[in-house]
Amino acid sequence: MQLNARVGYVKTLAMQNVKGNLGSVNLKVMPFHVYVIRLKEQVMESGRFAKANPDRNPLKPCVYVGSTALTPEERYQKHLTAKSGSRLVKQWQEGLHKRLTANQPTFGTRKEAEAHEAALAERLRKKGYAVWSR
Repeated sequence: MQLNARVGYVKTLAMQNVKGNLGSVNLKVMPFHVYVIRLKEQVMESGRFAKANPDRNPLKPCVYVGSTALTPEERYQKHLTAKSGSRLVKQWQEGLHKRLTANQPTFGTRKEAEAHEAALAERLRKKGYAVWSR
């Protein structure tokens, strides 16, 4: 089996078995990413956000943590322009917080990315960040 192409785009996979060449099959291989968006301080005025972060350290920023099959930059733009974007992000965003995800791996499945998203959100919350995540 040979994989030839860039991650995130349509791949051509040449498959062979004992009976011989089965030909080429197009597959979409999606890497999943976890991303963090910095939110304005005023988001704490939102009742639900403040209620979800009672132990927040005021010296730490407010953030939104998410996961996506798009690049973090593409997903951030969708938050701002598409119906699928978070209202919280649209209203309070300050941009991607790349430092918090600089060494994050990509994930092979949505389930893995969502598990990492939840773990990162919890880790940040324990450090005093005000966090919103699904």
